[in-house]
Amino acid sequence: MLVNAIIVNRNLLSSLKGTIEFLRKEPRINKICIVDHASTHPRLLEWYKTIKETVDYLEYNGSAQNAWNPKYSSLRQEHFIVADPDCSYEGVPNDWLDKMFNVLEDESVFKVGFSLEINNLPDTEIGKNAKEHESKYWTKKVRHGWEAHIDTTFALYRPDSPFSYDAVRLDKPYCIKHIPWYLTNENITEEWRYYLKNASPVSTWGSKLKQSL
Repeated sequence: MLVNAIIVNRNLLSSLKGTIEFLRKEPRINKICIVDHASTHPRLLEWYKTIKETVDYLEYNGSAQNAWNPKYSSLRQEHFIVADPDCSYEGVPNDWLDKMFNVLEDESVFKVGFSLEINNLPDTEIGKNAKEHESKYWTKKVRHGWEAHIDTTFALYRPDSPFSYDAVRLDKPYCIKHIPWYLTNENITEEWRYYLKNASPVSTWGSKLKQSL
């Protein structure tokens, strides 16, 4: 069963590369479309020219829910993935897609994603806020993992599914890291500084991160 993927990006390169490389390792991933929200980072724009994946260049910075724009409807006619490009997939077992398909055999579930690590967050304002916000998604254990909300963080959807927050998150070790939660003044890179400098209020965690750094 083939799966398409839609990644909404603005000015991120390193973590976008990691997301693309993670998807490329799974042979059932069919088409990958990067929906670029008016990025201006020079190295990112140069990298786009070197890849085989489709890049749709938009002239505005909108919501990641733009993945449900009618222009991408053909990608959503099969099982599809929507992902933000700001997570790390290190340590995720190779059978992750099989696990997600197994969850979707339950007809009451139409969206399944990874859980988000919160046990090793830094002792920073953003780290504390993230742990407080995310702790509730580690409380409702279900047969397949955890009953939770997922916005546009990595998740697999049934064909033609609309956007909804309601989802199942896989249990560990199918767990990923949300990179912005780990940023501090000591480890932040030039790329992330550029991203934050050019972020819009649309990015909830980006706005919080700008305030904390």
